[in-house]
Amino acid sequence: MKKRRLLRNAGLVALSGVLVGGAALAFTACSGSSDYTLSVFIFCSSADVITNRAICDRWAEEYSAEHAAELGDNKITVNFVPMSDKDEYFKQLSNKFSSGQYEDIIYVAPSSVLSYAQSGHILDLTSYIEADDTLASQVNGIWTDSLEFYSVEGTSFDMMRSSSVQYQNGNFINPDTNKDVSIYGLPKDYSNFGLGYNRNYFTDTFKKAYTTLKPSTGAESNRSVSTRLYSQNKPQAGEFSHTGKNSVASQGTNANKKSIEYAVSYKDYTNPYTEETYDITEGQEAPFISVGVPVRYRPFNYYKYPNYGDALAAGDPVAVSVDFYTEGEGYVITMPGFPGEEFEISSDTANAYNASADYNAAKGYITLTWAEYSALNWACAYMLNSFAWDSKDGMKTIAGEGNAEADYSAWFQGEGGKFVGGGGAADYANFYGGEQYEQGTFGANGYVLPWLFSNDSSYIDSTYTKVLNEKQGDTTLATKGADGSYSWTFDASTATIDKYVGDAYETVSKLNLDGSTRNAQVQYGVNSANFIETYAAFQEYCATWNAHDGQAGDVVNEASDKKFNGQNTFVDGYSFFYGVGTWDVAEYQEVDEDTLAVGVMPTAVSNRFSLYSQARDAYYGATSDGQALVTYHNTATAKGTGNDANNDFACADIYETTETKEGLKVYTQEEIIANQLLRQDKWGGRMDSVGYAVNAHVADSNQPAWKAAAAVSLVTALTVDEEAQRTLTFGGAQIPNVRSMCKDYLNVTGSFEDMITPENENWDAYYDLAREMAKAGMNGETKTVSEYLNGKQIGGEDVAYDTQYANTRLCDFTTAAVSSTRIAYSMRVLRMINYTQNDRDVIIRMQTGMNTARDQLLGTTGSTWITNIDATATSSAFLAYRNQAALTAEQIDALDAGTLIALHPYQYGSGKQATIMTPAVYCANQVLVSQQRLDEKK
Repeated sequence: MKKRRLLRNAGLVALSGVLVGGAALAFTACSGSSDYTLSVFIFCSSADVITNRAICDRWAEEYSAEHAAELGDNKITVNFVPMSDKDEYFKQLSNKFSSGQYEDIIYVAPSSVLSYAQSGHILDLTSYIEADDTLASQVNGIWTDSLEFYSVEGTSFDMMRSSSVQYQNGNFINPDTNKDVSIYGLPKDYSNFGLGYNRNYFTDTFKKAYTTLKPSTGAESNRSVSTRLYSQNKPQAGEFSHTGKNSVASQGTNANKKSIEYAVSYKDYTNPYTEETYDITEGQEAPFISVGVPVRYRPFNYYKYPNYGDALAAGDPVAVSVDFYTEGEGYVITMPGFPGEEFEISSDTANAYNASADYNAAKGYITLTWAEYSALNWACAYMLNSFAWDSKDGMKTIAGEGNAEADYSAWFQGEGGKFVGGGGAADYANFYGGEQYEQGTFGANGYVLPWLFSNDSSYIDSTYTKVLNEKQGDTTLATKGADGSYSWTFDASTATIDKYVGDAYETVSKLNLDGSTRNAQVQYGVNSANFIETYAAFQEYCATWNAHDGQAGDVVNEASDKKFNGQNTFVDGYSFFYGVGTWDVAEYQEVDEDTLAVGVMPTAVSNRFSLYSQARDAYYGATSDGQALVTYHNTATAKGTGNDANNDFACADIYETTETKEGLKVYTQEEIIANQLLRQDKWGGRMDSVGYAVNAHVADSNQPAWKAAAAVSLVTALTVDEEAQRTLTFGGAQIPNVRSMCKDYLNVTGSFEDMITPENENWDAYYDLAREMAKAGMNGETKTVSEYLNGKQIGGEDVAYDTQYANTRLCDFTTAAVSSTRIAYSMRVLRMINYTQNDRDVIIRMQTGMNTARDQLLGTTGSTWITNIDATATSSAFLAYRNQAALTAEQIDALDAGTLIALHPYQYGSGKQATIMTPAVYCANQVLVSQQRLDEKK
């Protein structure tokens, strides 16, 4: 191992007492020579501008004092230049590189570290860090996976990404190769993006309603609930009514078939939420949700039609798909529970307890499969649109305990959906599942990637060179031509879809629930079998379950009649789910908790973990003699450890064998938990990072001697200093980057012992105070925080707050991007975080590596290879996205004749009759172009 060149101590400056807030932070340049200036160029929100500028200014003051002799008593000034738009930031940074003029400290994306290092744009920080054992230990204390993003091995001639990094005996090395590692940046954060849900809709009250009410409830009372359609982006009041009547189809093979019915019979079933015991009978109408019970769903567009039969008769593509692909039988789903529910994992639970975990090893969380998640979206939103549960004054009255249908009589008349108080027709909005989108680089990584992770698949291989799965057994599927384009090795003019499907895999180490690891066989590439299966399930969220808020078909004419997105519906309280990132805390805390109480739950996992569930396959029957309905039943007998955890995926033949049918039964709570254990280490959240790097030219011989060490010191202050991390966390910009601080964050100890969370007995009082302060700030209150809170008490004690904000005026509190209440800033001042301990636990599980799905662009310089995979951008891609308009008689005839949908690639394209593809055909059609773009670094 080579001896590193020793440079002067970079000096980590303590940041306690950093001022963060308002106009008081708009400091002018300090006195002294203008040569003593460091420039910083990053992107961040307006609230984070204040925080980061204050950290920089305070660092400059303290560093200047500590190094006065070296600086000749001059004071360093930091020229802080922020941008709010990430894409525009990197565009401008690229232009600055081209001109040779760029700031001393910049943001760097992990995907650019290698190229920036090779081109000499950024400084190797390693020697500066290793010169101070304390600093090196602090850097070693951040999440290893995040530090790895900024680490490389070798020189400029043979430089490559480091697969791991560790601080040993005074040096950073790769423990896998025992080679020196060079660190070219430090992570500002290690950010995760998981599945957010609105806790307000999964309270005990709502769970009782979901498991008690049925589509026909209230029919005998002449239930009449109006719902809306959109025209020119405005809701039209009273477009049609859910009467509770006509809940069955009335013609053809669908006569007397209900939209929701039991798929089994069982005596003495006990509803776990109402504790009512009753018999259930196969074919009998079922509540919207029945936990542990196989329920047959026949989804349809309830925004536009009052029942399945009417929807089918009108050509609703959702209902038509059910009729065509399941012969009208629908899809059986066995729901294991609701979002946010937990269960105990004892230390003696076999292969399930990790005593050394950074998360709470004694808890597990209800995790839904793709089909369960999609069906829950459809069923629960169906109830909220079919009953008048909301009003200006909040939820309407429920008689008794809410255990009987009659208790909800106040819900049988009026407007369905969510009261939004817009006035007139806009007083109510339809209620939606949420948004699972794939558009752009973020959609693919934030939403599709976690589903892929759970099915041992990925867009791209670990070398970031293959988006094409090139092998099926020993057969090569495609080759590259001299012009750089790819072609299939078989006759594509006649080849059936199965010829295109690859099965090559990489062995990838994954972390198990008990702390052991397994060698997972991860299929890479858009045309791999596992990818196609996952991608199809992702599209079914909209295609079969009509849960995507932007494409729910609730329009009068065209899709352009409705343009709002998933974040809009989520923050306004009329959808269940939306993705949440660790950088989003302030954004969602800005919304009053009565409207949005954000929780974080595990993302959906492979259908192979289903108790018993059905779905449409990715090939629409093209590879199974026309059988498009597949049935999943997990047959694992116990949670595995080590490589045996790969057996957790054990699943009966999905084409309905006797073994599969044995899973069609009512499940006990013990059986549900045993199955849930299999899922705990299979879900994933998208992980990414952005880091600080130093302009390599600050160390040039023509630069001041003080500059390089000072720049590195400022970077460390912005990344590994615990006080800065604490400030950024309370500011809602991230969770702690330092591993040990995450335990404090989880348990409200140490660095976060003064954090106020929903479990705190004084939460309600502090939240009311945050509302009060926010309102005062919006009204122009000029008092400072210390003045306003002087004399106020909660729980018999003076109100506790972060004294860094003592001199900040309430009128200077900033707002978030989507909402503008100042509640989030008030919560920052009061050191409040609205995540429960369970939410924080789920978040930390993504940090640990167990539930980590790495962003697929971390190792590629281009992105069009992944944005090329975007079925949702084309309404004709699948039948999924025809739900904005009813199918015509001609289209239905073509569907029956087998000419509407291309089951094989040769059936789709110019001059072909088929106008719609299956998910498998779509993947096969796109993959070669994506591979070429990847090769071209596009």
